[in-house]
Amino acid sequence: MDLPKGWRYATDNTDRSTAWSLRVMAAGGLNLVVITEDECKQRGLGTDGMALWVKGRGIYGPRAAAKKAGFQKDDVLVEVAGIKENITESRLHGHLMQ
Repeated sequence: MDLPKGWRYATDNTDRSTAWSLRVMAAGGLNLVVITEDECKQRGLGTDGMALWVKGRGIYGPRAAAKKAGFQKDDVLVEVAGIKENITESRLHGHLMQ
């Protein structure tokens, strides 16, 4: 099978049952949503880089790692582990898991 370069990063898995497991393993329980260009402008953010809104976060057990680290609901991530590009939650998880 011939797969295009970067095919793993092009998949959106946020609606799959495994999404919560990845959120725990890769992001400490954060549920992240890409902010639209208009929303970025309203918040005074640039429009060409990462802008992931913390829609929610786990609060119990291993799902609470981000909470314990100080992340709050409604925070906006503009850089994670040196990654500044505008990517989805799924792509971020892929990068972090590798």
